Amino acid sequence: MREWALLAECRDNEDSLFFGDATEVRSERIKREFAAKELCAKCIVKTDCLQDAIDHQIEYGIWGGMTAGERSRFIYNDFNDVVPQRVPIPLDRVEEAVVVETRTADDGRIVCLRMLPTDDTWHGCKWLVCVNDEVMYHAYEEADAWLFFGTLVMG
Repeated sequence: MREWALLAECRDNEDSLFFGDATEVRSERIKREFAAKELCAKCIVKTDCLQDAIDHQIEYGIWGGMTAGERSRFIYNDFNDVVPQRVPIPLDRVEEAVVVETRTADDGRIVCLRMLPTDDTWHGCKWLVCVNDEVMYHAYEEADAWLFFGTLVMG
């Protein structure tokens, strides 16, 4: 067991909270992931957990408050810190997006959730999560965007 794991909030919880199974439907997954991320938000070793999952390229489960899909959007910067990849969405398109929610994170960053109408007949819009007016994440599913937004706000 890794040293940081001894201090983790999740150490006494069922693995099923952090790892879904093949029969899980989307609504159950969203509820489960939200509950897991709420626990992660209170954890003092969340950053160590996330770093470990990225370092070892773990492709499943919630680690450090993020799903495998969310972790895949992260890269290393020049200082070997994990940072979100920049999402290439033209600035004029971002300005068209409707602001749904804006919060100030604990570290002072301004986190904003925006909805951008699209021509996509299936989804109808794209959800953007911006930090200090820079797009950090985008999703077609509103719930996924809200989860990422919450993770950034709660630090």
